[in-house]
Amino acid sequence: TISLPCLSPKKKSLFLVHRKGKRVGEERKKAGLNRKAESTRPKFPQNLDQSFGDLGNLAAQYQQWLTRADREMSFSYSMSDLVARTGRHQQRYEGGCRLVAGECDDNGDTNSGKVVEVLMINSTSGPGLLLPKGGWENDETVKEAAVREAIEEAGVRGDILDFIGDYHFKSKTNQEESCTEGLCRAAMFALYVKEELQSWPEQSTRTRSWLSVSEAVESCRHEWMEDALKHFATWLKDKDVN
Repeated sequence: TISLPCLSPKKKSLFLVHRKGKRVGEERKKAGLNRKAESTRPKFPQNLDQSFGDLGNLAAQYQQWLTRADREMSFSYSMSDLVARTGRHQQRYEGGCRLVAGECDDNGDTNSGKVVEVLMINSTSGPGLLLPKGGWENDETVKEAAVREAIEEAGVRGDILDFIGDYHFKSKTNQEESCTEGLCRAAMFALYVKEELQSWPEQSTRTRSWLSVSEAVESCRHEWMEDALKHFATWLKDKDVN
């Protein structure tokens, strides 16, 4: 008896995002993937009056097709998982401040002799550049929040190296019931970038710029981010000395 495998669809709750930010159900995407996979599936004959060798070859082809189709679907799912969080229902607050996490993303090692560059992103509300940052939520640690914001806003993955400091600022646009004066406290980290993603949640509204630390300070939109960059530069020097 030859047992032939069957393709089982993956069960994951996914959403895709339009450029305008609207959510679309996964079914249309999944149906397209299934149609594509189905078109390449090996066809078994209606009449199975064949040698066991022929059936064995067909089973091997079918298994290869399953592996290839599963890999294609898995890749699509992993890209679809990159959806930016929105809303404030899980936002952390403390002492009248909204808690924020962010990072100074660098791409170099001072010991290698190369100039360390910092990743900046454009502001969607005016001139000047920003460091990636965003709200720290209840279901994550502050480091996890910083890593998530690096992916969502700047489309980079990497490792948290160190804590740079806490920075207080006042948001003009995010004044709410739990934080009526718009006060925020940002925990900023040094993050070493290992990968730049080709697709990321906010790519339709964000552009990336790699700058030297001094250039980043000059281009920075907010004074508190300038302070964070200066402290980051001090951290780099101390790291190089040690």
